[in-house]
Amino acid sequence: MNKVLIYTLILPLFFINAVQISAEDAQKGAWEEEVVYYVLVDRFVNGTSSNDQVVDIDDPKAFRGGDIQGIIDNLDYIKGYGFTTINLSPIMKNAKKGYHGYWITDFRKMEPSFGTMDDMKELVKEAHDRNMKVIIDFPIQFTATTHPWTKDQNKKEWYKPNNYQFPNQPWLNEVSLLDLKNKDVQQEILKTALFWLENTNIDGYRLKMLEDVPPTFLSSLSSNLSKEKSDFILVGDMNGDVSDDTINTYLDQGTDSFVDPSFVEASTDVFSTFGESPKQLYQRFLNKEATYKDVTSRVIFLDSQETTRFTRKVILNKQNPITRWKLGLTYLYTTPGIPVVYQGSEIPMDNGKDVPDHQTSRVGGGDEDLKTYIEQLASIRIKFPALTKGDLTFVDDNGAMTLIKRTYEDQTVYVAINNDVSTKTIAIDEVPDGMQLTGLIQDNIVRKQKDGSYKIALDRETADIFIVEEDTGINWLVVSFIGVVFGGFVLFIIALERKAKKNNN
Repeated sequence: MNKVLIYTLILPLFFINAVQISAEDAQKGAWEEEVVYYVLVDRFVNGTSSNDQVVDIDDPKAFRGGDIQGIIDNLDYIKGYGFTTINLSPIMKNAKKGYHGYWITDFRKMEPSFGTMDDMKELVKEAHDRNMKVIIDFPIQFTATTHPWTKDQNKKEWYKPNNYQFPNQPWLNEVSLLDLKNKDVQQEILKTALFWLENTNIDGYRLKMLEDVPPTFLSSLSSNLSKEKSDFILVGDMNGDVSDDTINTYLDQGTDSFVDPSFVEASTDVFSTFGESPKQLYQRFLNKEATYKDVTSRVIFLDSQETTRFTRKVILNKQNPITRWKLGLTYLYTTPGIPVVYQGSEIPMDNGKDVPDHQTSRVGGGDEDLKTYIEQLASIRIKFPALTKGDLTFVDDNGAMTLIKRTYEDQTVYVAINNDVSTKTIAIDEVPDGMQLTGLIQDNIVRKQKDGSYKIALDRETADIFIVEEDTGINWLVVSFIGVVFGGFVLFIIALERKAKKNNN
């Protein structure tokens, strides 16, 4: 009896430990296996007031106090959701009110309101101790109009004409743009890139840039950084629409991956309301697969510091944010690419405006159901390589329900998303004999029907991820084990009641 109770208590611990081990293995792996949490440093958490000299919480365009210490204090919070990489907004020294990081006045100094270089070193060390990576946004062409270089007559040729407009990022309309075709500029940016790597041991850069950056410069940048850290990550992030041919050129020159700028609008249009079929997204992906060099290296997200909040779009459509986020995240975590989740999405936050959200993030206190769901998705993505490396095949659809499969080596995973207003079913006949489909989110089990088909049914506005495994029928060992535990518990209660009656008599 005591042994049974002990086994009942410790079995879940074996499962938890197995998940943690697989998570750590994934965090040490390739870039396409990562799950990224994006932090807008000034608007995350104020960890210490010692660097708040320029903070003005009454001015929405001023510094609010978020700093590196605030991130260190919340590493366990971020890791708890299953995130394996933290992407920080630019941390270089900025001009007054440059909380966003693009009004750079010194590329090789830390923004004082964020903390010190030692704080940054500690953040990277603490993240690495938790098997997490840290990458930072590096605006390689953006400086403040007050940067000392702008007043140096010997550096006139370092800058481009200011004839660019950034309608979705108004803070970029107040910058001076470096010309990376200039060899001297290239050397300064290369030295800066090496400086931050050597002094903080970061794991990568997200290069914020325009489309005119010479591919040969990126090749040189990649080569020099790789000599210092062989697995250093370079992510390209260009403003505006970028052709696949351009992206492929940069991928050929050593960039590990690129932000897919067209992903946001297409995916949010589908998942911010019901009735829209995910089929159109998979069709779009399959079209892109034909022209994009490496689809698994796409950086993808549902919203960011540069877009309207996904939650805002959902509310405008008079939908339930939790339901909509679950469907959107299922797609984000299971379609080819590296998923990025913007801070506060786990709450889920809404700034009440159809503009990018730069509110101070509310850490903790989010929806527990959504938190559990995000944890589930992260664990599943880590455990099954088919979801990070596998080929994608469209299987079938029924109304606004869609079924796809991801295959990698001998592993097959099915992803079913029902964005319809009613329960939908999709039948397939490609599952091998003697196998079953086991749902990992809803604990669904789909077995072969008399007609030879496997019928996957989902309630409205739900999703599930299925693995193919051996159909063992009813697991009598487990059933009997549960029976023994339950029976023993009942006998234990009866014995206590009898003892109580005996004492009363």
